This record gives sequence, C-alpha cells and structure tokens, in this order.
Amino acid sequence: MHRLQRAVYSGKVAPERGRRRDEMLAISGSHALLTNIVLAWNTSRMHGVVERLKREGTRIEDEWLRRIGPAHFSHVNFRGTMKFNVEKYADTLVQRRPSRRAASR
Repeated sequence: MHRLQRAVYSGKVAPERGRRRDEMLAISGSHALLTNIVLAWNTSRMHGVVERLKREGTRIEDEWLRRIGPAHFSHVNFRGTMKFNVEKYADTLVQRRPSRRAASR
C-alpha cells in the first residue's frame, strides 16, 4: 500500500503550499482519493477476471483470492493527463452561493 501511495505522490509541494491547515487537508485528501481510485479500479478489474474465469470453468480457490491485494500499479500511467467530465456533475459537486440579485429579492 505504501509503495502505491509513494507512486501516486512523487512530486513536491511548493514551499508556499501546504502550510495552512486547509491546504494540508486538500493535499492529503487528493492523495488519498487518487490512491483509492487505483484500489477501486484494480478491485473492479480483478473481480471481473475472477468472475469470467469461474464462468469458463476455471476453479479458483478462495484461499488464493484472500492473498491477492489490489495495490498493484505497474499498469498505471501516473504522468498522464486526466480529464473528467465534471460539467455533467457540477450541480452536485459545487455548492453555489446565491447571486446578489437573488439574495436581494
């Protein structure tokens, strides 16, 4: 797990960043979120492979599955650019303040 976390966070925090509590929380939360995304992706893919193998008749021991962890990351490109369609979820993600016009009515 720690190797995955170090791989997710390989950069440096600028000296002017991470000094305030809110900045530390944002950095820490982002780091945890990216680590959890990798774990969730791997878990989902592993589950799909196991289910497919079982459907095909391959016998898979539960004891063997208990020893496999989802913290592998050699297949992840940590240096790429990620793009998310946040516009679709903007109303859910961002709490908008009422505009001055709406507040004065």
